[in-house]
Amino acid sequence: MVFDCKYPVMTVAKKGYLYFARTEEELTSCTYTGWKNGHFNDLKIVDSNGNRYTVKEAKPSGQSNVLQKLKMLVGAKFRVELIGDPAATQLSLVEFKEFALKQLKKNRSFFDAGGTYQETIEYVNNAQSIEGIISHLTSGFYKTY
Repeated sequence: MVFDCKYPVMTVAKKGYLYFARTEEELTSCTYTGWKNGHFNDLKIVDSNGNRYTVKEAKPSGQSNVLQKLKMLVGAKFRVELIGDPAATQLSLVEFKEFALKQLKKNRSFFDAGGTYQETIEYVNNAQSIEGIISHLTSGFYKTY
């Protein structure tokens, strides 16, 4: 099942880990360890339009069993099919800001490492669109030093 997302997207794993994906390929690629540990189980996805989806689980997809198993054994990333309800819950800008700020607080150490936590909080509070917030956070997530 492919969710009809507008990229970039913000995801929150069940343990509260934040991740940002710029493309469907980034969203659906993982290592064997991540997949086996249930990274995608109950994963929350919020796209740039404010649509919130919940992934129930993921299963390997796209390649023959032999190639898929070889990739798993050597630790290479492989693609998964996300399984969940394709119906989205629409978040308002205010609801998304509350959701994002809660997740940022849980992941403060990541943003503190780059010295940008307080700036990020101010940006989210002052932003005028969900797409702007997710794009800004995605840029910070993939920033190279």
